[in-house]
Order: sequence, then structure tokens, then C-alpha cells
Amino acid sequence: MHVKNPRMFFVTCPELPALPPVSLDFLTETFHQSVDTICEKNNVAIPNTVCTRHTVDKEIVAWTKKNISTEFHTMGINCHGTPTGGVAIPHTDRSRNWVLMWIIDAGGDDVNTVFWQENGFDVERDPGYYPTSYRDLIELESQVFEPNCWVLLNAKVIHSIENLQSVRKSVQISFWEDTDFVRKWTN
Repeated sequence: MHVKNPRMFFVTCPELPALPPVSLDFLTETFHQSVDTICEKNNVAIPNTVCTRHTVDKEIVAWTKKNISTEFHTMGINCHGTPTGGVAIPHTDRSRNWVLMWIIDAGGDDVNTVFWQENGFDVERDPGYYPTSYRDLIELESQVFEPNCWVLLNAKVIHSIENLQSVRKSVQISFWEDTDFVRKWTN
């Protein structure tokens, strides 16, 4: 896939200045959504980190529809990692093509979201794809996302969360790629 736009992987502050910050007074239930898999890196098996998802109440859903977009299909708070860190191994997301995130806690000082391309394949891949080894991955971009900032991320590009020192927390709003909201920020 030819990279036509540097915004293909993510758009972040200050490009998204018109979006309001998020209040955290809306946690409701929690469920576990980790994928139990490993990825080999330098001959070491790296297990996927724990991922917990908190649903949000109807007030924050209404706030999101009023202040951000009505085109999303799910939203919640994701927590990646453990109190001692971990790695969200390279993957594409299962249930969305784009995700708008408000980083609550980055999970450490040098936590990188790394975007990858698998050698011999297009940059964008099918949903729910987990490569089995870093060996065949080419690093395209690495970015530290700061707390209290919006990030719009292309979830069809293989990505990982590296160097977690604790739990990374973020509000996540899921979109399919054909929404006006996504096109506004990526074209």
C-alpha cells in the first residue's frame, strides 16, 4: 500500500484541538478482553499483556454524541498492562478500523505505540491479526502519546504498545473507516 498521507497511522494533538477533554466520572462495569497469545522477539516468547475494558454510562455516551461524533459504534475505557508493565504485542484491532483515544495515563514515561508492516504484505491488514514474530516486521513509526490528549489511530495497521511500566489507561471511541469524522481528520 502506498502511503499517501502521513496521517495514515495516527493524528494527535495539536491537530485535534477542537475536541473537548474527557471527564472520568463515568466508569461502569468491567470485562476482560485480552487475547492469550505470544509473539517471538529476539528468540524470546513475549506474552500479550492483560487488557481490561470498562464500559461507560449513558451520560458519557450522550456527551460523546453531542461533542465529538454520532458515528462511533462502541466506546469504553481500556486498561493495558499490569502494575509492573507488559507489552501489547503487535496486532490489528478486532472490532474497529479507527479508534479515537483520550490518554488518561500513558503507563510510563517512555511508552511507545509502534506501527509495523509485515514484510511482503500491505500496511493495512485484516481485523484481529496477530503476527507470531517481530522478525518479519518492519517498524514504520514509533510515537509516545502524552496523557490528556486526543489521538486518532488507524487500527488496521499492525501496532504494539512497548515499554509499559504500569497500566496504560485510555478512553477509546471506535469507528469504521467510512465515517465523516474519520475522513475529516485523515484526508
